[in-house]
Amino acid sequence: FLIVGSTKTGTTSIYNYLQQHPEVYLNKEVKESNFFVKPKSVLGCGPRHCGENSYGKSIKDYEKLFEYVDASKHKAIGEVCTTYLHFSNNVIPNIKKYIESPKIIIILRNPVDRAFSYYMHNIRDGDEILSFEDALDNESWRIENNQWLSFRLKTLGLYAEHVENYKKSFPDVKVIIYEDMLHDMQSTVNQIFEFLNIGKHEINIQERYNISGIPKSKLLHNMSHGHNFFSKVLLKVSGVLINKKTIKKIQNYVDKKNLKKVDMNINTRQELEKYFYNDVKTLSNMLGIDLNEKWKIR
Repeated sequence: FLIVGSTKTGTTSIYNYLQQHPEVYLNKEVKESNFFVKPKSVLGCGPRHCGENSYGKSIKDYEKLFEYVDASKHKAIGEVCTTYLHFSNNVIPNIKKYIESPKIIIILRNPVDRAFSYYMHNIRDGDEILSFEDALDNESWRIENNQWLSFRLKTLGLYAEHVENYKKSFPDVKVIIYEDMLHDMQSTVNQIFEFLNIGKHEINIQERYNISGIPKSKLLHNMSHGHNFFSKVLLKVSGVLINKKTIKKIQNYVDKKNLKKVDMNINTRQELEKYFYNDVKTLSNMLGIDLNEKWKIR
């Protein structure tokens, strides 16, 4: 199975929850290989990332992600990679080439909120220096100059074409609405288990992962996430002494305490609602759900 996106829709949390199920195999070190995105240069380059440096450069790289699969117990084997939705025209032929017809899971979020969340993600990671409004105004220039994917705040929220591509290309596609998932995470997790044809299993769904926000203390944030030389070295040393899962728990704890939410400017929200209206309407007709009403995009 492949969970193909979208970005900032809780895929990191789902990735961590599914790993708790004994019948599921997801690589614990690499969440997103970008293997099926070819060429990887389309992912762009940014302050800390460059698509060409993505993990899955060859089929041998990709196969290594699954070298510890135990066929006697792992009934659902997969990957979570949000770039696979946003580059569907590029990705789908490669999926068909290498693994033919996996089950596909797509998680969709109000595109206005998703854009702002990704902006806050960039602020959190120190990748963004512009205001939200300036980042939106500069998006076309950034795309033309092939800057990193996370700067595509508006275009990544145009879901309809990509969802249609997956639904036309694969027989088993499950679309989850992020807001419904947040309302009842346990029900969503159970639906995923059913979709993957695995039994129900008790999962700890209390922890949230990869949350966005503005750091109250930049020093604390940089120290916990390795955003300077000293903290990078410290994290590497810590990774030898304690496992990466424990480090991730510490980072999540710091984020919950140290990151604060801010509100989007109401005029900016209204402009984005206009931008996304027609795409959401098309998506609503495709899925048989009134997403314009659910997401208040009118």
